[in-house]
Amino acid sequence: MALDEPRDTDEVKTINEFTWVMEKSLQQQTGLVTVDFVNYGIGSSFLVTSEVPVNKSKTSCGTCCSH
Repeated sequence: MALDEPRDTDEVKTINEFTWVMEKSLQQQTGLVTVDFVNYGIGSSFLVTSEVPVNKSKTSCGTCCSH
């Protein structure tokens, strides 16, 4: 995950006042994508899962924030 400006090749959706941008070609490969914020007690991060599993090396985002 990263902050980015939408491009012509992106799908843009606004959900609960948040704007999500994803490359159309990646969305076709993954199907439905879910983004959750998970608090593990010792840290927290975003968990991104997709309807269709894809190669982790292409989609891994790691931990985004720790508190």
